[in-house]
Amino acid sequence: MLHELTRAEIENIKNQRAYLIDVRSDEEVAEQNISSAMHWDVRQMTEGRFPNIPKDAPVFVFCRSGNRSSEAQRLLGGAGFTDAHDMGGIDSLPSELA
Repeated sequence: MLHELTRAEIENIKNQRAYLIDVRSDEEVAEQNISSAMHWDVRQMTEGRFPNIPKDAPVFVFCRSGNRSSEAQRLLGGAGFTDAHDMGGIDSLPSELA
């Protein structure tokens, strides 16, 4: 199920108390970068490599269309991240984060 950000969650991302993670490829990020997002290609997660962030921190993942973000949420949960959310595609992000 896709997560819709609350006003408080948007503020937490902007104030770096929550993490917005772009799981698209390097090439996609080069075409359209979201300044408030950390880039971590989902392929790294499939290889067992995850961002060095607290596992209990709120994490919101997005990609181009929503497929990879769903996979990233699943992989994060499997790696012990307890508060990971699927944001779907980049077009679903609130304009404040773009």
